[in-house]
Amino acid sequence: MFESIFSTTDTGISLTLQSGLIALIVSIVMGAGLSAAYTLLNKKRGSAKSFGITLAVLPAIITVIVALVGNNVARAFSIAGIFSIIRFRSLQQDPKELAFVLLAMAVGLGCGMGLIGYAVAFGLILGLTAIAAQLIFQEKDEPKVLKILIPENLNYGQSLNKVLKKYTKTVELAQVKTADLGSLYKLTYKVVLLPNINEKDMIDELRTKNGNLTISLTNYYDREEQ
Repeated sequence: MFESIFSTTDTGISLTLQSGLIALIVSIVMGAGLSAAYTLLNKKRGSAKSFGITLAVLPAIITVIVALVGNNVARAFSIAGIFSIIRFRSLQQDPKELAFVLLAMAVGLGCGMGLIGYAVAFGLILGLTAIAAQLIFQEKDEPKVLKILIPENLNYGQSLNKVLKKYTKTVELAQVKTADLGSLYKLTYKVVLLPNINEKDMIDELRTKNGNLTISLTNYYDREEQ
């Protein structure tokens, strides 16, 4: 079995120059479409430019890699070794980002293998499915993350809850964490703000309760340093 595998180490790249260029152009167009779809789904909370650019070029990159590898087993193992040392420098906190990365890779694989029709069809179907699912299951009220640093002697259950109920539709205490050897507490809330409120007024009122320590209010899926 192993002899049959390694005896045909190079049977040639399945794509010709003309078909390869067509596959590359199709992958670029599909990547641009996926990037536009991702931006459309995340226009309310803002989409990262770097991730949009990545989606645009990822199918083309995968297409080129698959075309270069072809049926060469040794070359495939070499490229697998190269990719094994690459690490992701950022984590996808929004599950939609991981889904779009996998879809972009699938489109690139299809184009690189010469299955351009399948790549286009499946890319369009799954992309439209993602847009439809977003429209069906999207939340009317965008949640936010509120992080408040308080001194250890502050009873946050009483002093902060009154302020939060004044400015929020829903509030949920997601995490309580100690800081500075227990002298401070870091509270993380998941909140939905009331419409037409001034966020600065809420933060200013919270600052009078926590002794003017750090307060941050971010979108639910924004990346933050731990």
